[in-house]
Amino acid sequence: MRVKYSSCIVAAVMVIAYAGNSLKAQQSGAAISSLPTVTLLASAKQNDWRVAVVNFSIGVRGDSKDPQTNNYYDLRYGGRSENGDMDWFEVSTGEHSWSQIKDLGAADWSDIHEVPVLFASVIPHNNGMSEIYRAGKVVQRSPEGVLVKAISGHIYLLHSKHDKVDFYVLLRIEEMKPSDECTISWKIVRSPESS
Repeated sequence: MRVKYSSCIVAAVMVIAYAGNSLKAQQSGAAISSLPTVTLLASAKQNDWRVAVVNFSIGVRGDSKDPQTNNYYDLRYGGRSENGDMDWFEVSTGEHSWSQIKDLGAADWSDIHEVPVLFASVIPHNNGMSEIYRAGKVVQRSPEGVLVKAISGHIYLLHSKHDKVDFYVLLRIEEMKPSDECTISWKIVRSPESS
């Protein structure tokens, strides 16, 4: 009997410790200091994709040695350059990724009361992104929802889904040096699809 209670207590403590950041972040008006942050460097400028990506499920940038990301990431910054503008977010478009991202506009954390549904792509992004050009300008990107403009003060919703994870995360650009780096705060949130 005592063993059962001990294992239940250990399991409960592990769940509380794991969810601690997430629970704090979900409180109304959570201060930025209670949210995790990461600074991403534009990969097109740095010529190093690891400093430009973040793995939200383990909470580290792609160049982390401990814990290691094993090359899985949810979001990349500055991997594209359009007329010298590298301020773009892109979800993983590798094998078996169905991830999507959406700009929710200029907002503070206290402005977010509900998380909208953002369905994962119906087909995997196995072949990356294709573009159609007219007069030297991109007129159509496929698939939709994999690339958005990174704008300081905006909040983004990311539905990260690939062969290892399926979760929602909100992120906000707190500081930005255009086409160079951006610092984001973020929190994993409950999927509105499960409500």
